[in-house]
This record gives sequence, structure tokens and C-alpha cells, in this order.
Amino acid sequence: MRAIFNRGRFPERVKSGELRCEIKRSKEVLDESLTNWIPGTLSQELRYYDQNNNLIAKTHRYLRPDGKLAASGLEDPKRVVEGGVMHILKLPSPTEDA
Repeated sequence: MRAIFNRGRFPERVKSGELRCEIKRSKEVLDESLTNWIPGTLSQELRYYDQNNNLIAKTHRYLRPDGKLAASGLEDPKRVVEGGVMHILKLPSPTEDA
């Protein structure tokens, strides 16, 4: 999923004005065990839209108050469109074997 997201260059395309990104959800994280956590770190869901207002990517990130990303330091893609196909990250259900 990350490779598809990286190929799409979504953050760069937002900066150039080609795409629009909105923060759909944002809440403070109180879990001090999160890598690179500092007080005020936010858990955020981002949505990327094309010029026709079509949803083309959905990601999650941990944003620190200093503007740096916590945890892996990268956005975590959950849904990404590539070649007209929406790829959706499927998490294993609790009943599936690992």
C-alpha cells in the first residue's frame, strides 16, 4: 500500500495545487509509548481529493506540535487509487489465523 501511495506523490501534488488534502479527524494522543511522542501529538486521518472532488487516498499520521511526524515518521496509507482502482488496506480479523 505504501508503494502505491509513494508512486502517487500525494503530498507533493497537494503542495503544487494539483490535489486537495483535508484533515477529517484529529485528536490528541496520550500514549507516551508512541515513538517520537511529545505532549500535544495528534492522531489524524487525512483525505486526499482530486480536482473533481473524488476521494483518491486516505491516510493516518501522528503529528507532533513541532510539525514533525511521530511513530514511523510517515503517513500510513489506508486507501489509495491507482490506475482507476481503489486499493483498500485489509486488516486481519481477530478470528483469522496469523
